[in-house]
Amino acid sequence: MIELSGLRKYNTPNNRTRLEADINFSDMDSPYPLKTIYFDTDKENADMLDDESYNAFVLVPLFVAMFHKQDLHIRGKISKRLYQNVKWYIQRIFCDYSPLLSPVNVTVDGFTEIAQTDKIIGTGISSGVDSLTTLYDKFICEDDPDYKLNALFYFCHDWKNYSTLSKEHFNDSNRKLNAMS
Repeated sequence: MIELSGLRKYNTPNNRTRLEADINFSDMDSPYPLKTIYFDTDKENADMLDDESYNAFVLVPLFVAMFHKQDLHIRGKISKRLYQNVKWYIQRIFCDYSPLLSPVNVTVDGFTEIAQTDKIIGTGISSGVDSLTTLYDKFICEDDPDYKLNALFYFCHDWKNYSTLSKEHFNDSNRKLNAMS
C-alpha cells in the first residue's frame, strides 16, 4: 500500500511558503529517492496553498500506486467531488493512457470542502502539449468566467534529475512561459 500523510505548511528561510506531504510505501521498498512531495510559492501567495486537504497531492501518488499495483490510502481529507472523480473517471483516464497502469482501491480518512477565499481558477503548466492545450481551451477559448483560467502554476517535475536542476534550467523554462503570456 502507498500512503499519503503528514500534510504541513510552513515558511522557509528564503521567504517562500511550502506545502508538503509524505509518500510512504508500506508493502514494498520505495523505488524513488524522494519521500516528500511539495508545492512551493512566494510567501505572499501562501494563502493559495490549502493545508486542510490533500487535494493538491492526490494525482501523483495515485499514478504511482496504479503503476505499482498498490492501493492508495490518504491519511487525511480530500473533497468528496475529487474522491468521486478519482473513483469513476481519473483512474479510467490513466488506464487509457497507459497499459502499465491498473485500477487500485483508494481510501481516505474523510471528506472536506475547501473554503474559497479568492476566485482562483488555475492549472499546472509544464509547457507540454497537454498543458498548452488546456491553456488554449480554458483561457483563450473559454468565455464563462466560472471556468476561465486566471492562474498558471509551473510544475518542475523532473524526479529523476531533481538534484541536477539548475537555476539556468529554471530561468530558461520561465522565459518560455513568459513568452506565451
